[in-house]
Amino acid sequence: MSNPQVSVIIPTCGRPEKLHRALQSVDNQSYDNIEIIVIETPVDDQVVGKAKIQDAVTYPVQYEQTDRDIGAAGARNLGIETASGEYIAFLDDDDEWLDKKTQMQVDQLQVSDSETRASIVGNKKINASGDKINEYRPPEPTDPVQFQLCWNIGTFSMLMIESDGLTKIGPLDTSFDRREDQDFLLRIVNAFNLGVIQQPLVRKHSGDYDQLGERYEAIVKANARFQEKHQSLIREKGMKTEVQTAFEFTTGRTALTNGMYPAARRHFFNAIRQKPLDMGHILHFIIALGGRPAYTTAQQIQEYF
Repeated sequence: MSNPQVSVIIPTCGRPEKLHRALQSVDNQSYDNIEIIVIETPVDDQVVGKAKIQDAVTYPVQYEQTDRDIGAAGARNLGIETASGEYIAFLDDDDEWLDKKTQMQVDQLQVSDSETRASIVGNKKINASGDKINEYRPPEPTDPVQFQLCWNIGTFSMLMIESDGLTKIGPLDTSFDRREDQDFLLRIVNAFNLGVIQQPLVRKHSGDYDQLGERYEAIVKANARFQEKHQSLIREKGMKTEVQTAFEFTTGRTALTNGMYPAARRHFFNAIRQKPLDMGHILHFIIALGGRPAYTTAQQIQEYF
């Protein structure tokens, strides 16, 4: 396939300005064989609708409207069912792509061996002024399954996968409200190889997220669900302590971001108990002890946060 079609799945819910920005970033791709699939959930009976979405882009648009109950994972699954492309990519409506993202991932997948069925790129986080906050370049771990059990190598907006590969790993797990990307990518790296492009080709906008208090509670619930679902794999890899420690740390960071400093201290302390010499755990615990002034100062040190 010299020019395979790429289906781009964009779930959206009540954010027309951000959706337009995301659509424009797809329309600006240097790659030219794309179909766009928008799965829209109405908010207060208000929708953008297919006509306005199609007017915003030059690529063909497939459009589905859903009930709120379907959730983000369910919306992506509906997009997968609708897709006709040889490759499938995902884009959150509050993210955007740099113009070479699609081309570079298609190129990687076409020249890679037959066991490489998916590709991930890096991202750049920016503030409202467009200034870079930080960059994330995905690692190439020796054991991707061990890494993915503890951490998350990427998000949906960074991922492209062969549509045939989805037959092997199955749809997104709609029982997850959080960590659904970590679960999905775990199943990918456990089934076949993941190509890594470290260049930051996704732009994430700081402040475009939901209320983090609800996010914290959802992550606590998702932690238990993830460990329960993958307990056999965790046991096989001998990773129980490592997974629990990593989840304590990442949940502590969520609590810290939300200003829930007592909860953050508790999670970081639990992580320190498991890995007492880890300077990242210790530093975060100290920041949590200092409350908002310490956290605000830490945020300003871009090289760390």
